[in-house]
Amino acid sequence: MSSNLKPMSDIPVLFNFSSSQFANTLSGNAATSSYWTSSYITGTNREQYFVVSHILISAENTTLYSASILDLNHPENYHSCIASSNESVMHDGSILKATFDGNGFESLTEDNVSQMRTFSNCDGVKFNMTYNATSMALVDGGTGLFTFGNGESYEWGFPSCYTEGTVTASGKEVVIDPKNSFTWYDRQWNDGLPSNGNWTWFELHILESKSKLSIWAIDDEEPHQRYRFATIRTEDGSQNVVPVTFTPDYTRHWYSNASDTLYALDWTVAIGSFATLRISSITKDQEITGPAGATGGYEGFVTLNGDFNGESVDGFGLVEIAYV
Repeated sequence: MSSNLKPMSDIPVLFNFSSSQFANTLSGNAATSSYWTSSYITGTNREQYFVVSHILISAENTTLYSASILDLNHPENYHSCIASSNESVMHDGSILKATFDGNGFESLTEDNVSQMRTFSNCDGVKFNMTYNATSMALVDGGTGLFTFGNGESYEWGFPSCYTEGTVTASGKEVVIDPKNSFTWYDRQWNDGLPSNGNWTWFELHILESKSKLSIWAIDDEEPHQRYRFATIRTEDGSQNVVPVTFTPDYTRHWYSNASDTLYALDWTVAIGSFATLRISSITKDQEITGPAGATGGYEGFVTLNGDFNGESVDGFGLVEIAYV
């Protein structure tokens, strides 16, 4: 299945979705360029999985690929991997292709957004997934631009892409049931980063609503900054940017020896007048790690409950936690 969708062409964002697949920043001074997916997979075996895939390219063309698979029916079955390259992984040409060592992202259509593929060949983390732009875009900050540490970040995503392919779990290849699976594709590029701080990012899916939420809590010490905001894409495609109150709860926590980091496992997030949500990681260890203690941050499957638009709701999503 392919799509000729032109996502939200009536929204006056600062960039073209297709051309931004190759963007560094509008100023041309990239700190990082990121291609990222989280996939909520139901297999034809009726088992469910949570899959993360990420390529992060620095201004010096050093590249980090990270991926993970969590068996949602057996959350003790979690596998992650990291691979790195000191050479450019972007292939020449007008079609997006960023790959190395059998891992990566590529477009399958000339417009670079209608149909894409991500794949991993890491030991214990293998998948081959195709996802289509069958979802209206969520544009972070309403225009796709916000302050990020000592610079700026550009970000947009397709929160609910039609997904098909295969995932290998417990040594067995599982065929994806596309009617009961979807992918959030996130495209981000920065000309700055928090220089001495951290961020927590949530992508949330409300079961009783077609609204999609992207929530940022960004802390930086040099310069000292605290940013808390949410972008809510409603069912009609409206982009609502609202302030957030963010409270991590360390009553449940997990300590990582690999990164020497203590992670909270629960959070209370108040999102303007829209919502107050309690968000919880379903299992402790969801930090992506690799050889020699390399880490790619915490990329955890979460559940949620609370109040959204005056209604009691439940849902699920992802929390990303990174320290720099």
